[in-house]
Amino acid sequence: MAEGDMPQAAILVTARMFGRLSDDAPQRLRAAGYLVRYPSDRNRPPGRAELLGLLEDVEAVIAGVEPWTADLMEGAPRLRLICRFGVGYDSVDVEAATRRGILVAVTPATNHVAVAEHTMGLVLAVLRRLALQDARTKRGEWVPEPGPELRGRTLGIVGLGRTGREVADMARAFGMRVVACEIAPDEAFVKSRGITLVDLKRLLKEADVVTLHVPLTAQTRRLIDASALGTMKRGSYLINTARGGLVDEAALYDALTSGHLAGAGLDVTDPEPPVDWRLARLPQVVMTPHSAGLSTDAIARMEAVAVETALAVLSGQRPPNLLNPEAHSTQGR
Repeated sequence: MAEGDMPQAAILVTARMFGRLSDDAPQRLRAAGYLVRYPSDRNRPPGRAELLGLLEDVEAVIAGVEPWTADLMEGAPRLRLICRFGVGYDSVDVEAATRRGILVAVTPATNHVAVAEHTMGLVLAVLRRLALQDARTKRGEWVPEPGPELRGRTLGIVGLGRTGREVADMARAFGMRVVACEIAPDEAFVKSRGITLVDLKRLLKEADVVTLHVPLTAQTRRLIDASALGTMKRGSYLINTARGGLVDEAALYDALTSGHLAGAGLDVTDPEPPVDWRLARLPQVVMTPHSAGLSTDAIARMEAVAVETALAVLSGQRPPNLLNPEAHSTQGR
């Protein structure tokens, strides 16, 4: 490298599944002239100290679920983009990024089918006690465990966005009645599917199964707290494939062990991985490691959008999936 030349720019990848199934996406970034850098352990979110040691020459991050705070951004003088590998962005301080001229993006319309399918998988697994029966059978125990059918039961969907709508269609195929709570509903969709719109309190009282599909915000944090759990029907079930912070996990543990709730299916916890594993060890709980959106098809779609977004931003373009497009005008790099 000639004296005075800038070092080769790097793209940091902290999303655990990016490039795991195929090298095609990382190779596209390398072919465009970028170094592709990973944390030391791709199976766990990197800590703050490790991230600070990786960011000096990084111009874009394809981010997992780790927090992206103002102090991290201060330690990244060349950073122009944080692209979340998925659609949730509660782990990114978007305001701090905007102040520094750092664009923030997501990979929309890539994993909602995968999350919806996983949601229905958890519904079946929890209601029909599939994990418990599988564990028993593997121990050589031939002990059936009966559970309720889905047909004729009421599914309460909290959040009728892209994923919630997919879940509604799948639940209707099982013969479930669907009620939903949504602040900005797609009225045509609701009418065409025969969905009943209700407020959260009525949904919790009526639903045999409650499933969460809202983002984590200051308003929705601990949305399902002890009071909400107490409002749910005795013997009902809770499914969460959205964000762990939506649920008061200590209150959920109490609701399950007291017998008020019959079971829960959880793909997310707060924090991740859990510090307290009591919920995971309950026989009436099925827990997966934040994998609902990680079908092989969804991963390929998220990789494609993340790569296209990074290359567009680093070439001076403004892609449509930015959360803070106003930061584009302040980028001086």
